[in-house]
Amino acid sequence: MKDKQVLKIGLLIDSFQIPAWAYRVVEKICQGGYAQFALVILHPAAKTSDNWGIKAPGNFGSLLYRMFEKFEDQRYNPLNPFTLTDVKPLLTRATVITLNPPGGKSALTFREEEIEQIRRHQLDLIFKVGPVPLTGEILRAARYGVWAYHHSANPADNAEPFGFWEVLEQHPTTGAQLLILGEQAMQHRVIYHSDSSTNEYSFKRNRSLHYWKSVSFLSRRLKELHQLGEEPFFAMIDQLSPSAAPNSRKPFPVPTNRRLLLPLARHMLRQGFDKLSKRKHFHQWILLYHLGESPSRDFRAYRKMLPPKDRLWADPFVLHRDGTYYIFIEEALYNPKKGVISVMTMDEQGNYGTPQTIIERPYHMSYPYLIHWEGEDYMIPETSQNKTIELYKCVEFPHKWEFQYNLMEGVKAVDTTLFSHDGKWWMFVNITENEGASTWDELFLFYADHPFSRNWTPHPQNPIVSDTKSARPAGKIFLQDGQIYRPSQNCSRRYGYGLKINRIVELNEQRYREEESASYEPWEARIKGVHTYNREHHLTLIDAVYWRER
Repeated sequence: MKDKQVLKIGLLIDSFQIPAWAYRVVEKICQGGYAQFALVILHPAAKTSDNWGIKAPGNFGSLLYRMFEKFEDQRYNPLNPFTLTDVKPLLTRATVITLNPPGGKSALTFREEEIEQIRRHQLDLIFKVGPVPLTGEILRAARYGVWAYHHSANPADNAEPFGFWEVLEQHPTTGAQLLILGEQAMQHRVIYHSDSSTNEYSFKRNRSLHYWKSVSFLSRRLKELHQLGEEPFFAMIDQLSPSAAPNSRKPFPVPTNRRLLLPLARHMLRQGFDKLSKRKHFHQWILLYHLGESPSRDFRAYRKMLPPKDRLWADPFVLHRDGTYYIFIEEALYNPKKGVISVMTMDEQGNYGTPQTIIERPYHMSYPYLIHWEGEDYMIPETSQNKTIELYKCVEFPHKWEFQYNLMEGVKAVDTTLFSHDGKWWMFVNITENEGASTWDELFLFYADHPFSRNWTPHPQNPIVSDTKSARPAGKIFLQDGQIYRPSQNCSRRYGYGLKINRIVELNEQRYREEESASYEPWEARIKGVHTYNREHHLTLIDAVYWRER
């Protein structure tokens, strides 16, 4: 919008008691300065305050589901996105209209005079909270239509309860979308899509993570619409977002007893088998390496570096000095499980020493990203538990490092990775914006004139990646044959399941674009994951989850 007037939004709900995740959506918009809620439409059929769990045919017909839900309640207690919260204090400046449709609470319908009443407020859009579909003139009562969340991987799929079947059927990802509603599902316009890793065992955790993550979708798109204006915004949407294409799989069914019996039995047996297996085996992060003049990604040929069984080694970064490789890693004992930064040496024949701890703090540390700048060595380890991005300087190589200052504070940021390009320094980092969401899913980009700036400018496309299959950094960004490549984690099945190499196609202050160049998944039965790739001189290092006997 040329005059940069704030967007006028209508909120369609059934009462002022709305789920906590939706409250946070409204709160973020109210705090943003680019939009305001001008109208609240109270409609008894909106079902905003319903139990967002399940549509099932009566208590007996869904008995197995309800028993499983109680079982989950006893075992898992994530931050509940469905706690009813009073949104009225956020909407004191909005006009409130209460509708009494002829169908009562049975249908989300609007009289002609009610549509005209809404149109008189000249809204830019209506945000609908609730699972009930809309049709008719209400879809055209605001300039940009009615926007709504759809918690499923495809807009044509009315899966309920969200995130349940994905766990039982072992889908690698669980998707969520923001839509501009059409008359039918295939006419919805997808304006935001994001995939998250499906929790292996708990649908309650799975559902919670995805709802909290989705809180930011609407505020991000509204901010872009306000900044770009109508035509550039929708041109961007057409380029970035998928269409409402039909899903190749069958829609998830309502979990009746008959439909749930076998999948639930398989799920419980799988959990029991995993628990028994872990009595004799355990998952351990190990290192693997390859020495050669040319880089190799034939990971089967890499040699393993096994840590003692009481700890893990992960996140290897390396420097080469005077014929010796200095390998910096996260080292963490299993009890207590708190990472420290350690260093070990390796010669050109692959002989390596015992790691020595070089940085330890009261909080967890990992991912010791290294940068050599103006003749000095620096490190930016991951310190998300302290909600900081910290800078350390080496004062006595390689064992003595001193804290300098925080590059960022008050941020839950993981795996910070810097890269110099076109006269700017670029910071790639995964950030969790909303409490209760995952650190695996969203990659943010910032830029500055100096690598150790305290004032980083956020990229306008943030998050530049919102996909658990490729977001989280997995090592130093590198140049090869004149191209820029960014290693990333594939967390689609579990944390650190696979590794991707992404070619950066476009990187400037306005645009970011990357394309997948290569993808690697576990290559032998005992390898369960891989999530770091780094190379220096002749040494290439990765880490992997290894299924090891106790």
